[in-house]
Amino acid sequence: MSSFRNIGHCEIPNDWADISLGDEYKRPLLVMRNGLTKTQNDHDGTFKVSRIETISNGVIDESRVKYLSEVSREEEDKYLIRKNDILFSHINSDAHLGKTAIAKKDYDDLLHGMNLLLFRVNEEILDPEFLFFTTNYYKNIGVFISIGSRAVNQSSINQGKLKALKVPLPPLPEQRNIAHILSKIQSAIETQEKIIQTTTELKKALMQKLFTEGLKGEPQKETEIGLVPKSWKVKVFENIVTLQRGKDLPKDKFVQGKFHVGGSNGIIGYHNQFNTKAPGITVGRSGSCGKVVFYDKNFWAHNTALVVKDFHDNNEKFIYYFLCFLKLEKYKSGVSVPTLNRNAFRTIEMAIPKIDEQIEIAKTLEQTDKKITMTIEKKNVFQSLFKPMLHHLMTGQIRVKDLRFS
Repeated sequence: MSSFRNIGHCEIPNDWADISLGDEYKRPLLVMRNGLTKTQNDHDGTFKVSRIETISNGVIDESRVKYLSEVSREEEDKYLIRKNDILFSHINSDAHLGKTAIAKKDYDDLLHGMNLLLFRVNEEILDPEFLFFTTNYYKNIGVFISIGSRAVNQSSINQGKLKALKVPLPPLPEQRNIAHILSKIQSAIETQEKIIQTTTELKKALMQKLFTEGLKGEPQKETEIGLVPKSWKVKVFENIVTLQRGKDLPKDKFVQGKFHVGGSNGIIGYHNQFNTKAPGITVGRSGSCGKVVFYDKNFWAHNTALVVKDFHDNNEKFIYYFLCFLKLEKYKSGVSVPTLNRNAFRTIEMAIPKIDEQIEIAKTLEQTDKKITMTIEKKNVFQSLFKPMLHHLMTGQIRVKDLRFS
């Protein structure tokens, strides 16, 4: 005899209950309500109002709200978002259908707005975070699309169908354990994202300082382009680094091999020949204008990119960061297919340090890049863990009922 049973959209352990979202069970399982429909604006007001864009990675992003100046006391009491309320997207594209965010606090100025449903859970029966992860799981396996209907421009979920939707109902302590484990993984992902953001901002500030003041703290001198460190030389761009257009290689001419084909936005395939020796750098020419990519192995520079023809005895990694700092995309032209115009910047004057300082600047920025790369790898590990763990915990294939968390 199977120890699992089917509840319509997934199998759950036989010792778990199940319940429809609209069921009466002691008292309603949850309040499901529509948002405030009132004219809003994009800029200012006494109250913020949630909208579909407010849902961001499972949390409420207060930077993506609308505003209201006048709200009655009755509307304020009814629509203020409280801790553990869940915002649910039931109207929009298939990609947005079933997106949820859970409130981490009580709000005194954020109202529940239109085009979102709000779930307020009966916490004697259902843990709010468990329901939040249930909606995540159901979205992943396509449940909300399956109960939705599609019109020309948008999809929607009928509230009657949503209330009839069955969800697993483990004992409350097990619900909390499941939510606790999944929350910990999500917190780890968010921590890595914050480190990536902080380190990226640090790198940006470092580049601004290093490419204008250098590493040595030396006094500055007045030049035709303004103040620069005393030992730096002012040269035109084409005497610092010379770029040329890559060579055409249609997709149907790619021959499977070990050499990267470097296009406008990075690697676009592999080929059995190369046309550029490493180390090499490409700059997006057509499409992703200004995108700078460093190659440490021989590669084929595609004609959608510019490739460094001559480093003029400068350090290759320094030149890579230097080109990133210059933001050459500002020299693009064209509307339908933007193209980087070399003639717009090849004679511009700029200052550059001696080779020893170039090497040290490149090393400093490489250490920052390594930190970002390591953090991205950690984030990817947690993300790859989350989906299978969500599936196994929400279907009872991994049981956590007897765990105790402090």
